[in-house]
Amino acid sequence: FDTFEKYLEIAAKTGFKSARVFNVLSPNAVAMEKDNYKFADADYIIDKILKYKFDILGVLGSWGIGMFDRMPDYWKSDKKAAGRLGGYLPDIDEYEKYIEKVVSHYRGKIKHYEGWNEPNRFFSPEEFMPYVKVAYKAIKKADPRLLSSESARPLISIMMFLDFSKPCRIKARTNGLTK
Repeated sequence: FDTFEKYLEIAAKTGFKSARVFNVLSPNAVAMEKDNYKFADADYIIDKILKYKFDILGVLGSWGIGMFDRMPDYWKSDKKAAGRLGGYLPDIDEYEKYIEKVVSHYRGKIKHYEGWNEPNRFFSPEEFMPYVKVAYKAIKKADPRLLSSESARPLISIMMFLDFSKPCRIKARTNGLTK
């Protein structure tokens, strides 16, 4: 009985019903080598969480502090990011492949995803919108059940991040991503 599982047991007994899984699904945890995805560590965490019947919100696409320093070369595009942390934007094709792989791998286990943690730190609203569109398409392709009419709006609202910017949310509506 490990410490992590003890925390899950206490959380479940306290009435918690969901878990936000952050770093364990990030690209630097599962996709550090091109086309070589490693899920063993993430599987361990996800399976423990599911043992306690928690709903999981999987966070996709964040590298955390030092994101641009830890991003492997194959993930870097040739475009500089306008966000306050600087660096190069992630390659959008690699981002799409990564999302498809993760969502396919956890099909039936994770029912909710957040497209990026704190996008306002890394992107301008204009830079972020293509990633939102790609995430939506990749999730829909990997597990169409996740984007039923009941879940599509929460997915997008999470991805838009409340403090990100009004222009970004307006642009999402005009591009048909939300109602």
